[in-house]
Amino acid sequence: DRTDSGTLIPLLKSMEQPYGSVTADAGYESLENYVYLQQHGMESYIKPTNYKSKKSNWIGRKADMQYDGQRDCFLCRNGKELRFCGKHTEKSGTGFEKEVSRYICTECDGCSLRRRCSKAEQQTTKTLEVCWDFEHLREQSRANITGDKGCLYRVNRSIQVEGTFGILKEDWGFRRFLTRGRSHILTQIGLLAFAFNILKLCAKLQTGRGKTPLLLPKPA
Repeated sequence: DRTDSGTLIPLLKSMEQPYGSVTADAGYESLENYVYLQQHGMESYIKPTNYKSKKSNWIGRKADMQYDGQRDCFLCRNGKELRFCGKHTEKSGTGFEKEVSRYICTECDGCSLRRRCSKAEQQTTKTLEVCWDFEHLREQSRANITGDKGCLYRVNRSIQVEGTFGILKEDWGFRRFLTRGRSHILTQIGLLAFAFNILKLCAKLQTGRGKTPLLLPKPA
């Protein structure tokens, strides 16, 4: 699977026993993954893709609008309403289904902010689609990663995962597999993993960190 999000559930299923929590980067965020973790009693520490939204001149996203829960509508920057107009079901490549709500504004004709809200050359309506199940689970994960435990987990994820790739590629010069076939590739990466883990264990023992599974973040 070329996408990160599609590899999380198969990885968890391959483990002998599930873990109490899962820490992953934004590429692994999806409703299917959130639901799987919830159903199996695992806490999600997945960074939302919009965790650090870049500043832009664009104002057409859901995050750029105000939501009125009582009236179930969004309010755009120009004060126009995007009203609820129905739901539909979408199915992923794995067969997972999600319910999507659609909101439409019919007052876009002549709007002075239309070019910042839509890329269409001619558009008289603005449509916004929202999966509320995804939004609720995303907010739970956001709350998890911003807590003390979440900060600790994210620091260690970046150190243990990203650092390993850097060492294998830059320090050890491993840029490409030298074999063909899945079994041979698994053997080669397995040998690299053995070597890396042995060196890491030796370094931890030499520095007295043999019983320290997580590295504490530096004080601000």
